[in-house]
Amino acid sequence: MGLFDKIKIDSRFKTKLTKSNIKAIDKAIGLNDFNFEYQTKDLQCWMQDYYIDIKGRLYIYTDDKDRRKRKRDHYTGTMELWTIITNDELDHDLDVTHEIVSTKGVCKCIKSYIEKRCNKTRISNEIQFEKNRRKYDALRKTLRYKVYFNVYKRPIRYVLRSICKMCSVIQTLCGRVQLKLFPW
Repeated sequence: MGLFDKIKIDSRFKTKLTKSNIKAIDKAIGLNDFNFEYQTKDLQCWMQDYYIDIKGRLYIYTDDKDRRKRKRDHYTGTMELWTIITNDELDHDLDVTHEIVSTKGVCKCIKSYIEKRCNKTRISNEIQFEKNRRKYDALRKTLRYKVYFNVYKRPIRYVLRSICKMCSVIQTLCGRVQLKLFPW
């Protein structure tokens, strides 16, 4: 998975989506407002939040809590932005991708495309995850699990962590002894 940056694009920014792509997105979300949050790994990958305004200027948010505090970013290069639009009522999800060129912080979209993917696997995985979560939550409420956790798991975990700390101390001491014995 890794780290990525998030970019929000103004809905009036010129992208290269065709009319059929816009209709597919409209059908999937039921709105005409395409204010999506895209992801990219082409910037700093520090989980920063960026914004592209209507004129294509790239901004970076300086305060996570206050969205009004942002400054211009003068990135030069290409970016691939993507997002996934899910809808359980349709038989597919949409992968929306934009390729954007930025020159000193001024962005221009060079290519946009949508890929439809079958969502049956995702939906079945979500259902299975929810079943397993409910099963695990029910198990954690039983007396058997509480006894297991407090009598078996917690003491063993404590002993193993203590052994690891002891080994770390011993390794540090061995390193110091080696420096004393072998000064060169």
